[in-house]
Amino acid sequence: MTFDGNLSALGILTLSLCAFACDNGSVGEFESDDGGASSGASTSASAGEGSTSADTDGGSESESATSTSGPTTTDATSSTQGGTETGGSSTSGGPVGVCAGVENHMCSGPVDCGDACGELDSMFDDDGCVREACGQHDDCDDAWFCYRPLNYGGCQSSDVSCSEDADVGCQCATLPDCGGAYCVPEEIVFAGASPGPTAGWATDSCAPDDGPAFLLRVGTYTSDGCGGAFAEDEPLVEFRINAPLGSTGSYVSDEFGIFVATYHPGDGSQVPVTGAVTVTSAGDVLEGEYEARLPDDTVVYGSFSAIGCPSDEPLPCG
Repeated sequence: MTFDGNLSALGILTLSLCAFACDNGSVGEFESDDGGASSGASTSASAGEGSTSADTDGGSESESATSTSGPTTTDATSSTQGGTETGGSSTSGGPVGVCAGVENHMCSGPVDCGDACGELDSMFDDDGCVREACGQHDDCDDAWFCYRPLNYGGCQSSDVSCSEDADVGCQCATLPDCGGAYCVPEEIVFAGASPGPTAGWATDSCAPDDGPAFLLRVGTYTSDGCGGAFAEDEPLVEFRINAPLGSTGSYVSDEFGIFVATYHPGDGSQVPVTGAVTVTSAGDVLEGEYEARLPDDTVVYGSFSAIGCPSDEPLPCG
């Protein structure tokens, strides 16, 4: 089973800024065409400092509207603050000021997202600017992590953008899917993220149901061919993925049976881990990225280049 990170668009929802930004800036629930709850733009918010709420007839009012086409739009309040996260590689667009140069942020100032600004699962950075979208870790600057909430049970839209409207001010729009990823500082990724090993090998294995699988080991590999050794005193991460050797795709351990992973810190011990693996090319060499979330909530991640080492004989799985 693989995940490509892009779900089909399910509908459009119009809501106020507090419904979008004061929550956590992430995608929540929206009403699908069949009346059920699906992944979309958040329709709830908590009042707090820096947030506003509409009151009609003595009661608190929260409005949402569902249509059949187009992106979700939200009213946003602009503010003026100093400094901003800059973890991606944007080179054009954006207003003059704190959010200048942010490709998807075209308002005259940042969004007032309250306490949600800068949170790991928010699409807005500390200053209320839209974070830089990314597809892989190499899209982000050094010491920055390409965070994909879907890999960890979360949900963020694949397209969040803010623009100025002459009549209503700053408006932010999202697509109602969960395929988004964006650059964040390594230190806010759970208990912290750091680059891990990058070289290794992959070979055939057997899945728990006796189906085909492959074993991927990434560490400090001391050979340029199959059958070599890893440095014993260096970290190593190992994934057994339930797909034939030579497969490409994205695999996450939160789905039962997709893969089993262990981390060897280099001291002779090993611990089970969760995470994600993306194989972008496979053949004589497998290339891609991995993330391993350790029991202490730190994350080891990196790009890998692994020599493909198919078994000489078919494995007796089953």
